Amino acid sequence: MTTEADRVKKADGASEQKNIEKKIILVVGGVLVALSVLLIAAPRFAETLSFPETQPPIDFPTLDPYQVDEKGIPVGYYKASGFLSGGTYAELAAVLDKVKSRLSHRYTQNVFDCSESSAYVEWALEQAGYDARIVVGPSPDNAFQHHAWVIVYTRDNHTIALEATYITSPYLSNGPAIIPLDHPHAEIYYHGYERMFNDIYAAARRSRSVEEWDWWNQT
Repeated sequence: MTTEADRVKKADGASEQKNIEKKIILVVGGVLVALSVLLIAAPRFAETLSFPETQPPIDFPTLDPYQVDEKGIPVGYYKASGFLSGGTYAELAAVLDKVKSRLSHRYTQNVFDCSESSAYVEWALEQAGYDARIVVGPSPDNAFQHHAWVIVYTRDNHTIALEATYITSPYLSNGPAIIPLDHPHAEIYYHGYERMFNDIYAAARRSRSVEEWDWWNQT
């Protein structure tokens, strides 16, 4: 038999259930209203915000050591593209950092030394829009040894001497690759070389072999 207390208890439970349902409806309704406001405002926010353009990763050009010409130089040696810049003096330091970061082989005496290092840097800078030359002569810090380094002509009329081994060697990097005019050996770097090669083909002809410069076989 249902008592008065049971009826009151049942009524209170129904009332409490209705209150809970109302609260749920209010919360859900509030969330839907907030989402509607965000969706309406989103295009306006997008118009006012500016996002930096993402730079595509540099596709550093590679060479196929198995596709070579009669001199043993990879076919299309200077036709690789993707490592580009404006070829200016202001960009040179940053370009050299990228050249170094993408180097897959480090300085090794009689394997990947000053000649391979210079040929590698000359090739990379040509891809970056510079007029780079390989030069050879007495070593700037030891006149009894021969050495190779790089001279670069920028598009804004700067002439820069580069010590290529400072780029390829983690052990010889005792100074910047760009040789300043007040460097103790600047006179030798800029004017003391004996021969200048416009490209890898001229260097190979003079050496009677490309083996002295074939960095692509060592990477």
